[in-house]
Amino acid sequence: MFSAIMVSQKYFALAGDSLSRRTLKFAAGSFLPLAGSGISEGVDTAFACAAVLRTNVGSVGVAVLFFTVVPPVMEIGATLFLIAITRAICGFFENDALASFFSVISNVFAVLLTVSVLAALMVFLSLAVLVRL
Repeated sequence: MFSAIMVSQKYFALAGDSLSRRTLKFAAGSFLPLAGSGISEGVDTAFACAAVLRTNVGSVGVAVLFFTVVPPVMEIGATLFLIAITRAICGFFENDALASFFSVISNVFAVLLTVSVLAALMVFLSLAVLVRL
């Protein structure tokens, strides 16, 4: 009974990893301007680096790295979302000058989000290489 549970748990974990990997590839390719397709291709590399880090520094080390890198990216994403809502409200009230302004600001924040995600990915990959040495 115990063996059956352990085997099924392994297969469910593999299916969950595969699903999260495909979801992350789609999200990166669709929502990040300029370098989204490159990031979506690097997802497999990031998952491999996570496995290397997990093996060498443990799950706590990966969690610390994750929670160090994610808050700035989430803050920029939330700001981008709020700017998009503000732009929509300006468009609703037919204030074209402000809608145009918020459109430009939204584009700037989209590029900033892309740069932040790329920097986070580079930190993650470089730490995996350093740990591997």
